[in-house]
Amino acid sequence: MEIDITLDGRPMYLVASCLGDGDTGGGLLYYDGKGWIALDDVATTGLCVSGNELIRMLWAPRQVAEGTAILHYNAGGLERQIRVEGLMDPHDVLWDGRHYIAVSSLQDSVVWVSSEGRAMRRYQPAQGDDCWHLNCLLLHESVLYATAFGRFAEPRGWVPHKLEGTGMLFRVDTGADVLSGICCPHTPRRVGDDWIVCSSATSELLVFRAGRHETPERVQLQDWVRGLAITDRHIFAGESVNRQLTTEVRNATVAVLDRGTKAVLGRLTLPYREVYDIVPVSPELLSGLMRSQSPRDLWCPPEIPAESSGYSPSTGNASSTLPG
Repeated sequence: MEIDITLDGRPMYLVASCLGDGDTGGGLLYYDGKGWIALDDVATTGLCVSGNELIRMLWAPRQVAEGTAILHYNAGGLERQIRVEGLMDPHDVLWDGRHYIAVSSLQDSVVWVSSEGRAMRRYQPAQGDDCWHLNCLLLHESVLYATAFGRFAEPRGWVPHKLEGTGMLFRVDTGADVLSGICCPHTPRRVGDDWIVCSSATSELLVFRAGRHETPERVQLQDWVRGLAITDRHIFAGESVNRQLTTEVRNATVAVLDRGTKAVLGRLTLPYREVYDIVPVSPELLSGLMRSQSPRDLWCPPEIPAESSGYSPSTGNASSTLPG
């Protein structure tokens, strides 16, 4: 089954960032409406599309990484790659036109990074050691929002409370909660006056209608739900085989939902265990990604080699399970 991917009436492609810790490895892929095609096999977390530019955060297990790299692409290819020392366990990344805004979950921090890789500002509401598990960001109407698993004082204090609804979406400037009662939230998106947020630990999408934040609409999916792309007709939601839920090693999927009814139309299977983010990109921007040198040839944190995944990016498409 082909998927017609459009945004504001323009044809688009999906780009997904994937990772794996000690098993499948990860990489960057795009979906052309028929199947997934690998761009490279370098594990990646956060993605951000700003106009006709894409910003990418590389990832490696925190036990071995002493920093990360942020890559900035445009339609001409890789415009900039910066090395960010000391930013560990990298999650989301944004570009505000002047700075990269990056999350270090291990350090309970949001860091503003210059185009030269210098940390210019830091927001750190907890002591570090993953007390809150800060993870995802959204910049909407000049306000920066973040998600976290809860306000805990001790390292990884959220772990025994994953199913207790301690997670929240909050404004970084004031610290005030906008949404609460979420089980391990990720990937907030604003659609009109509504919020859509992943409730990862309960395998759900939560749709918070304007003025009805206490009773969200719940869309049941599977596995660890994280990563959202919203297009004209569809919602694409990542479903990861996450180490918080199981030790099983199998492939992640992307659920394809009807945007209006929220019905699941099918699933697209990825070659890696975890999908972190999914973004729609223009044909021009995809051309820039395709002509860029692999970050493995430039600089990236240590990671599991692609051969261990049983998948070779050079062989082409991964499978999909869309009916028809």
